Amino acid sequence: MAEDCAVRDTEGSEVTRIWSGITPWVGRPRMVLLVWAPTGICEFELPENATLQIGRSSSCGIGIPDPSVSRVHAEITLKAEVFVLQDLASRNGTFVNDKRIASEPVRLRLGDFLRFGSAEAQLQLSSRQFNRSTDPLPEQSFMNRLVVEGERCVRFNSSLSVISLELPSDTQEQTLDLKQLMRESVRSTDIVTSTSKRQFDALLPECGKKAASAAAQRIQASLEGHGIKARLGVAAFPGDAPSAESLPMAAQMAIRKVSGSGFAVANEATRVFQIGSKEILVSDPAMLRLFGLVERIAGTSLPVLIHGETGSGKEIVAEAIHSLGPRSAKPMVRLNCAALPENLLESELFGYERGAFSGANAPKAGLLEQASGGTLFLDEIGEMPLTLQAKLLRALEEHSIRRLGAVRDTPVDLRIVTATHQKLDENVKAGAFREDLFYRLNAFTLEVPPLRARPGEIALLAARFVGEECRLAGRPAVTISAEALEALTTYDWPGNVRQLRNVIGRAAVLSESEITLEHLPPEMAKPLAKLKAPMAAEQSGDYSSLKEQFRDAERKRILDALKAVNGNQTKAAKILKIPRRTLVSKMNAMGIDGPRVRRSKARLTS
Repeated sequence: MAEDCAVRDTEGSEVTRIWSGITPWVGRPRMVLLVWAPTGICEFELPENATLQIGRSSSCGIGIPDPSVSRVHAEITLKAEVFVLQDLASRNGTFVNDKRIASEPVRLRLGDFLRFGSAEAQLQLSSRQFNRSTDPLPEQSFMNRLVVEGERCVRFNSSLSVISLELPSDTQEQTLDLKQLMRESVRSTDIVTSTSKRQFDALLPECGKKAASAAAQRIQASLEGHGIKARLGVAAFPGDAPSAESLPMAAQMAIRKVSGSGFAVANEATRVFQIGSKEILVSDPAMLRLFGLVERIAGTSLPVLIHGETGSGKEIVAEAIHSLGPRSAKPMVRLNCAALPENLLESELFGYERGAFSGANAPKAGLLEQASGGTLFLDEIGEMPLTLQAKLLRALEEHSIRRLGAVRDTPVDLRIVTATHQKLDENVKAGAFREDLFYRLNAFTLEVPPLRARPGEIALLAARFVGEECRLAGRPAVTISAEALEALTTYDWPGNVRQLRNVIGRAAVLSESEITLEHLPPEMAKPLAKLKAPMAAEQSGDYSSLKEQFRDAERKRILDALKAVNGNQTKAAKILKIPRRTLVSKMNAMGIDGPRVRRSKARLTS
């Protein structure tokens, strides 16, 4: 970083101005505040020359939904290229690098650790700590390599991990090459870089959290063998950070959980997306990958086809594509193709002139015209009649439409996003959907996983829905009992998120202060009650042997399913009616070996 005029913080140390002398790795750097709350991780971009309030209230620019955070807790301001933080008489205090600040404004340095109540945060540049430089790599910087590997993760549905190592501040100068020691404990394809004399990062492509934790253990054992104590943190993408660039920060936050020496893994991340007036919580790895793709394609004008079961959240994904793209200032027009008969659907889409048909007393612009400059979202596109499919294809090809009864075309400029629960490729083969329109609409296809395939989000969504229902009813929030939560997470959810919202809304109305099994529909509560009744009735006996019997039965069932499909884990998971990652987790826990699929080098480098 180039030298620039400096100011002093409250402790008298220099604080270099933030924007001066910066050579960003891609375009202008983004200043962000990464917040680790008990509910997960959130990333907030900080604009120049603006003041943002921080607090639990929805009116705050940086909202932290944590009970330890006051409604309006603090505010952060960028003044004369220097960030200033001020506590606003918060109940549980504001901390900078573990020191509580008074009501006077305090200047911040990039990389400072902040805490609002129990919610921790860090000020970052381009999602990377500013005052940590990286060793140059032969082709690109550590950060650029991290970005490339993150994109590969999304593209090939794989994992990426980072191990951060930090030596204590009182560690004496080492003659041992710690970077080489780390290299010897990881794979030859992994990258190790020193960020200072006491800090090191290792980038592990194609590596999940479990394998990265094993590598961290090897590094720790090697260090201890040389009499060196250190703290290590492990973080994986997707899951522990909202972006690959944030992985080193997530690993550093994990380090803060270690006292003395040892290693810790990052908490699973929950990313919050502000889509218009809606706040979307995403924590499941599959959903994090999906929204990672959404962010990448939102800036393009490519047509997008969203596939997923009814109620899984296809419209939310469409809203995200529109809100995160350059057309967000223009309207997003929605139409459910299954909601209208063919004659009305045509007039709704294309509009009509006065006198075009009986009752057309005035001209009307169709939805295609109304969406010009913005986005047109057509839900249940598979229900559109073939005759209208031809007209829609022409409109998309020629970027113009003709109203019913008109003699001239009207130009339109729109992005089209469609959604369906049907398999359109099969409809094409059956002659129920035009092949040319199908290829025109699916320039990019997104698959929204059903709720049963992302059980980790059920508790998160249930808590959100409970809070919303109670606020709308003007009553105190109710809690969800452990048994009720277990019933919710083990249920199959054929109606997906829409069904969960309805179930929670009903339960919140029926409950006094806590949602229990009796407030849930019978098809959810009874299976769990039947399972628990024999176990509760048995007051004596060998519980460990009973547990072993269940484990043996489960192991046999998994082995039988794998044998039936020649070891194909995806097909075995379908037979067992569980997500594939759940099957893999159980196989690892039971010591069941499964075939490992290795991607070819050509595919990885393509």
